[in-house]
Amino acid sequence: MYYNENPDENLYQGDILHHFPIVILPDQLEIARPIIPTKVSEGLIEAELKLESELPDAFSKGTELILASAYSANIMILSQTCDIDHREFVAVAPIFPLEQVEGKSRRDAVKENRVNHRFYLPPVADFVESYVDFTVINSVKRSRLNVANRIASLSDLYRHHLAEALHGFFCRPFLP
Repeated sequence: MYYNENPDENLYQGDILHHFPIVILPDQLEIARPIIPTKVSEGLIEAELKLESELPDAFSKGTELILASAYSANIMILSQTCDIDHREFVAVAPIFPLEQVEGKSRRDAVKENRVNHRFYLPPVADFVESYVDFTVINSVKRSRLNVANRIASLSDLYRHHLAEALHGFFCRPFLP
C-alpha cells in the first residue's frame, strides 16, 4: 500500500503528513468574529474582536482574520499530484485512528472501504491503522506543506484506489 521509502522530495496525492492544523468554523456565523488589527509591531498583533454584524464592511477587503477553532491531525493530500506544485492551494483531509470508530462491524466496513466518506489506511511503522475523513476537507497554502513532515506515500496502485474513493464520494451514484 505504501512505498518502502519516500520516493523523492516532491509531494504527491495520497502523501500522509505529520500533524497539521485543521480549521473548523464555528456553527453560527455570528460566533466567527473578525479580528480587527489595531497595532502590529515586531510580529505581534494587537486586535479587537467584533461580531460580523457590528461591522457593516466586515469582509470589504476580501479577506479578514477571524477567530475559529482548530485541531491538529495527520493529514492526507487529496489534490492531484500534477496540481500540487502549480496551484497556490492544496486540498487535504484529516486522518483519524480506526480505533475511534465504534463497533467492530463499522470498523470492518471502513477497512473494506464500504463507507464512502472514509478511506482506510493500514498501519505502517509508527503510523497506526487509520482512515481519511473526506467530510472534513481543508484547503491549505502549498507553501505550508513540507515534504520533511511526510510519514508515508501511497503506492501507485493505492493512489488509484484513493482516486476511485474520491470519485465515489463526490460523484455518486457509484456504479461498479
